[in-house]
Amino acid sequence: LLRRSFLQSFCLTPFPYENLNQNPRTLLPKFYGLYCIQCGGVTVRVVVMNNILPRAMQMHYKYDLKGSSYKRRASRKERAKASPTFKDLDFQEMHEGLFFDADTYSALMKTLQRDCRVLESFKIMDYSLLLGVHVLDKKPLSRGNRCDSRRGQKVLYSTARESIMGNVKASEAGADPHDDTLGGIPAKHKDENLLIFLGIIDILQSYRFMKKVEHSWKALVHDGDTVS
Repeated sequence: LLRRSFLQSFCLTPFPYENLNQNPRTLLPKFYGLYCIQCGGVTVRVVVMNNILPRAMQMHYKYDLKGSSYKRRASRKERAKASPTFKDLDFQEMHEGLFFDADTYSALMKTLQRDCRVLESFKIMDYSLLLGVHVLDKKPLSRGNRCDSRRGQKVLYSTARESIMGNVKASEAGADPHDDTLGGIPAKHKDENLLIFLGIIDILQSYRFMKKVEHSWKALVHDGDTVS
């Protein structure tokens, strides 16, 4: 109930629109609609947001990152899935780190820091960085899927690269139908060439009394610096 009321108040305030209007370089979710469906006495609320990971490109790795380590490893059940989502400790073991060129790294860090300051000012917590990794050296993408995906993506600043670099050229942002990147951010890991897709997710949890109590209790039992 608290999350539902927070969602309604959050989406109805000018904040999401003003932030995107003043700050097109953002990795925060873009809310396209808030709907309420009532059927047979049951009420279902649906939020429509932008999709961070393009469906026409295979993600060889997916991570849900919080910057903490306590219980931040994918479960056996999750690992058994065809396309598992790993966590912080998995990322440290599997990738250690990603390498960007200087300008991209600077733009990415500035965008993340600014977005986190915005969320902190609204007392929002428990969010994650969803990270999708496509290895360019692996199975290539078919041209048919590539064109279909870009035709359906017409919202400005809707790709990962646009979200951190702002108004880049269409061909650089992946708008060229013959471009394979789909707006991904070029990166490297060891000898592998990668495309990175990322965005901040799960921003509808506010840091209120119960969450403060939960964190304080966990910090007593475990190392407070490792707890999300």
